[in-house]
Amino acid sequence: MQMKLWQQGLVLVCAPIAVMLIFVVVLSLLLEQTQRQYDDALVSNKIVAASNHIGVQFYDACGQMYAYKQTKAPEVLERCQSILNELTEELKVLRELAVRHKHKPAEIGKIETTALRGIELLRAWTQHIAQPKALSFMSYGNLVPELHAVSLQFAEELSAFVRSEKKLYSNSQSLPVESRIVIASCIAFGVLCVMLLGSGLSLYFYRTTAARLSIVMENTLCLTENRPLNPEVGGADEIAELDGVFHTMADALTEAARKESAILENAIDVICSISKDYIISRINQATVSAWEFRSEELIGTSCLSLIMADDVENFRKHLQTVRESTGTNIETRVTTATGRIVYCVWTVRWSDYEQSFFAVAHDVTDQKHIEQLKQDFVAMISHDLRTPMTAMLGLLDLLERDTYGPISDRGKVRIRNNQLGVNRLLSLINGLLDLSKMDAGKLSIDRQQTRISEITDRAGEAVGYLLVQKGLTLNTRVSESLEFSVDGNRIVQVLVNLLGNAIKYSPQNGIIEMRADLNDTNELHLQVSDQGPGIPADQSLAIFDKYSQVRKQDSQTGTGLGLAICKAIVDQHGGKIGVTVQLPTGSIFWFTIPLEQTDNIANQLKQTMNN
Repeated sequence: MQMKLWQQGLVLVCAPIAVMLIFVVVLSLLLEQTQRQYDDALVSNKIVAASNHIGVQFYDACGQMYAYKQTKAPEVLERCQSILNELTEELKVLRELAVRHKHKPAEIGKIETTALRGIELLRAWTQHIAQPKALSFMSYGNLVPELHAVSLQFAEELSAFVRSEKKLYSNSQSLPVESRIVIASCIAFGVLCVMLLGSGLSLYFYRTTAARLSIVMENTLCLTENRPLNPEVGGADEIAELDGVFHTMADALTEAARKESAILENAIDVICSISKDYIISRINQATVSAWEFRSEELIGTSCLSLIMADDVENFRKHLQTVRESTGTNIETRVTTATGRIVYCVWTVRWSDYEQSFFAVAHDVTDQKHIEQLKQDFVAMISHDLRTPMTAMLGLLDLLERDTYGPISDRGKVRIRNNQLGVNRLLSLINGLLDLSKMDAGKLSIDRQQTRISEITDRAGEAVGYLLVQKGLTLNTRVSESLEFSVDGNRIVQVLVNLLGNAIKYSPQNGIIEMRADLNDTNELHLQVSDQGPGIPADQSLAIFDKYSQVRKQDSQTGTGLGLAICKAIVDQHGGKIGVTVQLPTGSIFWFTIPLEQTDNIANQLKQTMNN
């Protein structure tokens, strides 16, 4: 069973500690046993010494007794009495030693009994010597033989006891040497066990942890060097989990790299890596279809060699700008392998880590051709269509006024119908021209301080004929004193478009309202409301796109450019345009124009002076 890393660490720490504890316990027991044996030897030595001293004192007491018998000296008797007292105390000490250390207490008891009997006999003899008549003749006659017999018995018992204790003492003297040998053997065995345990644990740690970790580390190198990984290490610990996650990550990275490579190789745009010296280090196969070069031909060459000479300096400056900041896209012309000129828009990013540029070159040659065709088409409309249409409109106007002779009422109706058709064509042409200017960023705005009532009046006059045709009423609500910085002609154009749509979709004899005022943020707010069928909510944003129309009433026609042009004009003023849906009662088209920057500064100065 594979243990977790924390379990392995616990084994590595606890196993040596357990062995050391066992070793310490064994050594403690051996030392305790040695100390006990040493104590026993000391006790035996003390007992032998005490026994010898008791024997010496006993025989000394007997000698003093014989000397007292001969001399009758009081000091001898006193010395004899003192020896007997000491002998009694020594016997007690000997008994305590034997009892405390359990050294043959029965034998000590016999010796003590014999010695006490001898002491008793010696004291009786002393009394007889001191008082001859104190003892009977028979008692005194038995005293000496009995004392002699007790002395011999005491000598034999004491000698036997001393011999046994000396033997025990001699045996105890050899025990420390044996204990030292046992302790040394135990230490050697403990050291051997620790060495074997350490070697075993090291081998176990290497096999279960270190070797498997080295495989994981080697896998990281394999991943960075794009080499196959080693097989998974297996197991149920953290290393196995880490290796499994690493293999999963490596598989995901390999799959991502494969997809990335597939995307790069199948991309239509040219994607390349460029060094800080403008040398191409990597490039995809899109160069074959885009620039007619194989990618292998371009690797190691300068990207500047592909760009036309007139564009090289700008491209180099652009790369420097990208390296120092973010930069924007740049358009250059690229010369293909066959000499064809291709227009490309470059998107370039700098990587500090890689110290390289990463660039995507998008071919816009077809867009350039389309733009050129569009410009040619707009120029054709402007010069070849608008001029004849304007002349035709003037001719129809002259015919309607009977300049070339009287025309019947039926003919004038046909003339007015043709005028509407020509006006519609001119409106379409003007819309296309404005749209072209808007796309080219050339829709100019000339803002001037203008009375808004003049703008609304001009817009109302421009659609007056259409109002009369449908019997509509236009209500205008604007303050005569309201002035604002706008391009008057462009705002009139916006209002005419909005009023035209309102007229187109309003019912017969309906009411249209046009309002102008300032909102809460001092922006100019204008709106045109009608009573038509309204704008579906899902088309309220799409109607401002190019060529977009509300497909609710098929009978109404239009180009779908009017609201897009209105939005472009409002955007040029920095404002917003939108519609408020009021189904089924109509729609409110509105737009706002913010103050010009110079107007903001003037208003702030005015407020400061007023304060």
